[in-house]
Amino acid sequence: MVRRLSGALVVGALLLVILVFSSLLGARALGLEPLVVRSGSMESTIHTGSLVLVDDQPAADIAVGDVAVVDPPGSAPPRLHRVIERFDEHGRVFVRTQGDANRTPDADVVALPPEVPTPALVVPALGYVVTAVSSRSGMLAVASVIVLILGASALWAMWRPAGAPA
Repeated sequence: MVRRLSGALVVGALLLVILVFSSLLGARALGLEPLVVRSGSMESTIHTGSLVLVDDQPAADIAVGDVAVVDPPGSAPPRLHRVIERFDEHGRVFVRTQGDANRTPDADVVALPPEVPTPALVVPALGYVVTAVSSRSGMLAVASVIVLILGASALWAMWRPAGAPA
């Protein structure tokens, strides 16, 4: 019983890791880029820890109400927010954004590049898994769990009481 359970856990963990990596590779092959949501500014539309696969759209197609990844001026990191205002000046598109959970709009107006990343698919909570298995410590943790389960299974097989199910 324990051996079957530990075997199932190992297979499940390996399948999860394989599924995550193959999904990311498949998405990249289709031209989608993964993005992990690290803050709650877009709650309740896009939750913290979600994996968002983004696809580039022409800046001219971005409209008020769209969610897009914008790169604010300065050293601030790119953000995934909703477009609340749009301006066209001198052949360029400028937008003001706001997180759905934020009370106020973002302070800056952002010039959009010719192609703008927009969400094509949002998978809640999968970003946590991707972040965990993408880091060195996460891979070590997954490998450690697998080794511990296999070790416990081997010990059970060697020292199980007589008559106990395998």
